[in-house]
Amino acid sequence: MPNDYANKLKRMQEALNNHPDVIALKDSHPDRKAKESELFHYAQSCTRCRSCPGLEDCRNEMSGHRLVPVPDQLKPDLLNFALRPCKLQEASMKQLQIQKLIRCHNVKDYIKNSIFDDLDIDQRKAAIVECIRFCNDFKPNETKEGLYLYGSYGVGKSRIAGAIANELAKQGVDVALVYVPDFLEEMKDSISDNTVQQKVDALKRVTVLILDDIGAETNSSWTRDGIISAILNDRMEKFTTIYTSNLTMNELNSHFAKTTKEGINQKKADRLLERIEPFVKVVPVIGRNRRRDRNNPRG
Repeated sequence: MPNDYANKLKRMQEALNNHPDVIALKDSHPDRKAKESELFHYAQSCTRCRSCPGLEDCRNEMSGHRLVPVPDQLKPDLLNFALRPCKLQEASMKQLQIQKLIRCHNVKDYIKNSIFDDLDIDQRKAAIVECIRFCNDFKPNETKEGLYLYGSYGVGKSRIAGAIANELAKQGVDVALVYVPDFLEEMKDSISDNTVQQKVDALKRVTVLILDDIGAETNSSWTRDGIISAILNDRMEKFTTIYTSNLTMNELNSHFAKTTKEGINQKKADRLLERIEPFVKVVPVIGRNRRRDRNNPRG
């Protein structure tokens, strides 16, 4: 029995020393040592994270958290470990903060829960493939070019946008999906409680912003210059923005040029389009009007 225990202990120590994350840890902290029991828990945490099933099914001791090395400030040769939110948890926390600020973030369930596997390919195949490729290639802090999805009424642009949002969220990317007409109405209501700037700032900083149905809002100089331009001015060349619209880029330009009070202001419209067009890939979405198809209205 003593030999069996010694052999088992030896095998456990060998497995621990050969664990890739433990090896990497020792390589990055060659002058610090950690207790073997804590190294064991760290290795377990890393192993569970390598086969992450998603935030809801997290198998770590504290859901959405993993052990990370923390150098001991008082003992320069010692390495401790602390629980920290994983990238999925951080993204979830950031999105919750955005939802608290922007009520219209809560879009219709069939859009919010949309995934690529549930989408009908049909005539939209080229657009859907392009969006899947975008998600697969997306790199936070590196990918700057977004997408401009445009097409006729009811072809499913918003549902595709919802699928993008869900796919990126699975990767731990914080995403805000905002229905533009409702958002701008909310901004008007927010003047009374002085939360306009707070909400605008939230959309300036989110890693991926999806502006759904841009061009369907009632255009005014305040919404165009004070809200939309203000958000996009801070986002361009820093963060990724995705748009859905019924309008082509030229039609969107004309939409922003004409405001409810000042008439035509082409310079302001051109200025806003300079914050959109150079930073997106234009993707036409072609297909039938799903709102009028009783057999499959949302597929």
